[in-house]
Amino acid sequence: MLVSMIVVVLAVLLSVLASFNFKGWTAPVFTFVTYVGFHLIADLYRYGVTSLFETIAANWLHIIVLMIFATAIRYAVTAFEERRTKIVYIFGMVCLLAVFDLMAQAQTTTFGEVVEEELDPDLSEITILGDGRSGGDIVIDDEKMIDEFLNDYRDMTLRGGVLTMVGTENSVRLQTRSGGGRARMLVDEHGIRFSIRNEYRVEDDNGLYEFLNEIIKEEQE
Repeated sequence: MLVSMIVVVLAVLLSVLASFNFKGWTAPVFTFVTYVGFHLIADLYRYGVTSLFETIAANWLHIIVLMIFATAIRYAVTAFEERRTKIVYIFGMVCLLAVFDLMAQAQTTTFGEVVEEELDPDLSEITILGDGRSGGDIVIDDEKMIDEFLNDYRDMTLRGGVLTMVGTENSVRLQTRSGGGRARMLVDEHGIRFSIRNEYRVEDDNGLYEFLNEIIKEEQE
């Protein structure tokens, strides 16, 4: 959370500073480029793949608010004559920006709510993709086990918008199939990733991760 907040503040401040070499309207433009650029570089480093359009779509409201902050700082600082007034204003705006970002990150959801958004309710098959630990793909088409996957962990608390770092090491890769098509998931001890932009940190004990590992162990016996 702290790293994400620092990135947001730096994106705005660097953009405002850069805009003083150009016209005032460039401050929000630089903010857009800097913020989105930071996200693209982070995604490329963490996952080896990135998407400009997915990044913008997932963060459009955040981007707009940051552009408004950058514009307010740029024009207000130009209008103020006293250096002390400028410093106090910038400090106040940065604190307000930090509070806004922390509040945005503090929002939580549940696994059940995320599943309703990400997966087709008519789920018919779950495949645990082999990665050397399981020795091969494990296909789950038993209705009882699928129901357990969808409903037993519905209340598990997830937090989005934070640096989770769900990686491939010690994670369980899933592919779900339903009437609406296929979807991919990555589950590890600390988080769940549905796509590059939809990643969540698990705030409770990750019972889903334990459930999947139990299936893998049973398959290996």
